[in-house]
Amino acid sequence: KVRGKILLQVEAHGEAYYRSIHGHVLYNQRGHHQGVVVLVDDLSETELLRETLSRYLSPQVMTQVLSDKDLRSLRSARREVTVLFADIRDFTAFAERYQPEEVVEVLNEYFDLMVQVLFEHQGTLDKFLGDGLLALFGTPLEQADHPWRAVQAALDIQRAATALNTVRRHRG
Repeated sequence: KVRGKILLQVEAHGEAYYRSIHGHVLYNQRGHHQGVVVLVDDLSETELLRETLSRYLSPQVMTQVLSDKDLRSLRSARREVTVLFADIRDFTAFAERYQPEEVVEVLNEYFDLMVQVLFEHQGTLDKFLGDGLLALFGTPLEQADHPWRAVQAALDIQRAATALNTVRRHRG
């Protein structure tokens, strides 16, 4: 199967409509083309925003942001936040010893776990930085305890990385 996805914005009568088009090419067991399945989804602006925000915000924070009709929490505002950087120790040496496919596999497994931990503490993923990530606490929604959340997330990230290393060692 080969999969593709296209997102279209259609303007009609002064309103924006969003369509998500997914295509699936189907093959039989011998690898011969059998046909194509095309799915068209009608997306509201809220669903489109939800899909985008889900990459950066925990489900709880996303729900709060989406419930704000004016999305006031996403407007720029000056506030105190806590920034967390997390990366893999000695990653350059590791990356030089292994094949690119193995390095990408390790990064994907690491980032999946780290983002899960980050979201458990209601942190906001700002970006991936090579072998690291940059996260924010106290934004887009104010959190009075943002420094504590960041420290707890950092400790849990260390614990999760240690557990992941143990699993990877057992796998060889």
